[in-house]
Amino acid sequence: VQWTVDPSTQFQGPTEAECMLRLLTGHNEDALKDVLLENKIIQQEQIQNSRDVCRWEGVGCSGQNTVIAIVWGHMSSSVMFIQWLPPLLEIVDITFQAMPHQQLTTRRLPRELRKCTFSNCRLACTVELRTLPLKLEDVNLSWNLLKGTIRLTHLPPALRRINMHANRIKKVIVSNVRLPKAFESATFSANRKVKILCVDAKAADHRINTKPTAGAFTSYGSLGS
Repeated sequence: VQWTVDPSTQFQGPTEAECMLRLLTGHNEDALKDVLLENKIIQQEQIQNSRDVCRWEGVGCSGQNTVIAIVWGHMSSSVMFIQWLPPLLEIVDITFQAMPHQQLTTRRLPRELRKCTFSNCRLACTVELRTLPLKLEDVNLSWNLLKGTIRLTHLPPALRRINMHANRIKKVIVSNVRLPKAFESATFSANRKVKILCVDAKAADHRINTKPTAGAFTSYGSLGS
């Protein structure tokens, strides 16, 4: 017996416009226009086309009108729902945005993501780096309230830089032999009393450091990257 599925009955996920709406407002669609205007993501004359997300300030799209980049800083919105990042996003750079009750669930990040910055966002959770997107190259989670243990034992093959400057990390577990070939640095400076432990050598690789680097104070993403 051969089974066929009617495409009209298959589950359809939210559109990119719906993801962007929920990213900013959750399910409160009535608040969207106010949030967009307040943060100067659109101008008053764009209000009738407020769902045209490719025209939003700080949003980059491909030729197929797919959202591939979001670069926002100093948003005045009190809430942002990062679980609603668009599925084909390649760059996210969000800074100075209060997210004190958000969970950064790395296995749910967009699978095409290459550069990921959530800096100065008051993230106060643990973070699992073993389930990062496979294409990720740079991750900047500096100046947050991240806590617990970080494991550098199963990282994406393309990963180059990790920036966790100024958090509350207590322990970093490293496998020197499993660091990606392209790996450049992981910074854990300004994490009080952080311990670096290596599982396969007497000391962790020199690229794992607790001293500030130039990249500790900058974001990696941009629409031009």
